[in-house]
Amino acid sequence: MADANILVAGFDGQANRVLRTDAAGNLRASGDTVATAQVTIGTSATVIAAARAGRRSITIVNEGTTDVRLGGAAVTSANGLLLAGVKGQALTIETAAAISGIVAAGTQPVSLIENF
Repeated sequence: MADANILVAGFDGQANRVLRTDAAGNLRASGDTVATAQVTIGTSATVIAAARAGRRSITIVNEGTTDVRLGGAAVTSANGLLLAGVKGQALTIETAAAISGIVAAGTQPVSLIENF
């Protein structure tokens, strides 16, 4: 039998969540799992997080003082979304797509937390 998802609206009608079954057959709501990691970004596009079906959001935190540019696999230091070089600077993106980063020079670690 193919997997089926059920979309459930929150009490306010706005907070939609998908119900699904896990490998053991238990019913779970999307968004009740998190994963964390740290990645060192270099001068070529570096994958920060692979695509993840069901991801609700990802928060990326700059761990230092070097600007990081964020985007897809083709991100460059000239065209990516800026994650400013301020220690603790954070950006949350609602996407299930893969996210990559790049710096103009040197390296810069970033931390992330995914909600899926």
